[in-house]
Amino acid sequence: MSTEGLLSLLGGVRKALETDDNLPPGEAKVYAVRAFSDWRTWANTLEKELARRNAKFEKINW
Repeated sequence: MSTEGLLSLLGGVRKALETDDNLPPGEAKVYAVRAFSDWRTWANTLEKELARRNAKFEKINW
């Protein structure tokens, strides 16, 4: 996969996390990013590969 593709995927994780975090307390989360560890594992894998490629990106602050 291209570096741009990986950056796009990481951006999608970031957007899903922001969407969930911006919902009012007690409201059902759209993506449940914090409820499922798969999201964080996937983001970490993407970040690791991007770092290996020396791509410029901002790590997700969990």
